[in-house]
Amino acid sequence: MGLEDLEIALDLEKEFGIRFDNQDWRGVVTVGDLFDRTQCLVKQRIVDGVICSVGIACKKCQYVLKGLACKGECPECGELYVIEREIDDHVIQEKVIEIVADVCCVKKTMVRLQSRLIEDLNVG
Repeated sequence: MGLEDLEIALDLEKEFGIRFDNQDWRGVVTVGDLFDRTQCLVKQRIVDGVICSVGIACKKCQYVLKGLACKGECPECGELYVIEREIDDHVIQEKVIEIVADVCCVKKTMVRLQSRLIEDLNVG
């Protein structure tokens, strides 16, 4: 795992409240592979009952629900929320692409799911 790999992993961990280990990183060749691994870890985090930090806000008052249970009442306005329905794969995919682009110092439009981290983006 190179420095860029580590930076991408740390940024994704911070963004989504997940934890990569070396086993999760094995076999990651493309951005799509990275998205698949991130998606699995995020979904598991939701199943475990904790919201990941993808910028989800209360629909009524826009209070950021980061770190709260998957369902409950907004602490700001009392509106009921259920997060499982609100985190979709597109949000995860866009954030993975954004982080990879940022670490690799390329435009987001240059990063695709089929982009190879080492060969195409010089990660590692």
